[in-house]
Order: sequence, then structure tokens, then C-alpha cells
Amino acid sequence: MDFAHKWTEAIGQSLYYAELTGLKAGIVLILKSHSDTPHLDAAQKIIRRYNLPIKLWPLGP
Repeated sequence: MDFAHKWTEAIGQSLYYAELTGLKAGIVLILKSHSDTPHLDAAQKIIRRYNLPIKLWPLGP
């Protein structure tokens, strides 16, 4: 769980903890306002582009 502007850190952290625990990677991305949408879009783009095994849940507007 992290704020939208920290989406890059969230991707690495979710993959790392998934490896440590044997669980699936997931991110709850907190959007404070509609201006955070580009961060969500960027995270989704990278997850799709590299076919990362991460489930992404946006939280907020």
C-alpha cells in the first residue's frame, strides 16, 4: 500500500515481499485526487509491458 507518486517503489517492494513470503504480489495505490491518475496509468503500463505478476488496486477518486 503506497501513495500514487511512489508507484515505482511499490512495484519493487511488492515483488520483493512476494518472493519472501511465497504469496502473490499486490499493490493498493492511494490516489489523493484526480491529478494522481497519471501515476496510476504509469504503474499499469509498466505492469502490462513487462507482464509483471502484480495485482493493482487503485484507492481513491
